Amino acid sequence: MAVPPIHCQERDFALLASEQLKPIAGLDELCNWIEDRGLKRAAITNAPRPNVELMIPQLGLADFFEIVIIGSESVGLAVRNPEKLLSEAVATFVIKDFTDSKLWTALEDLEKKTEAMEVTA
Repeated sequence: MAVPPIHCQERDFALLASEQLKPIAGLDELCNWIEDRGLKRAAITNAPRPNVELMIPQLGLADFFEIVIIGSESVGLAVRNPEKLLSEAVATFVIKDFTDSKLWTALEDLEKKTEAMEVTA
């Protein structure tokens, strides 16, 4: 009996992920920054649930996210090119990894604004 192609793809992905999946540069620093500030955390992805359930623990994020939202399960939409979609939606910026200075500048600015609001409250 032949294995359906979709099952072969999932099996191949699981094998590759177990051997080659690595965190994006700066992930640990970003997670620490978020945890230090007690921010709420969610993973929102267009990946299939089995892939997500494989990748999140492998990246050391099993206890990090409070909720995981699978796009195709939540809104019935799987996006193949999220960077293009974000650009078209006029995202403030799109980053390639978590070491990008645009990200850290934005986080510092956000923190300053939050602190200023707390002082005036």
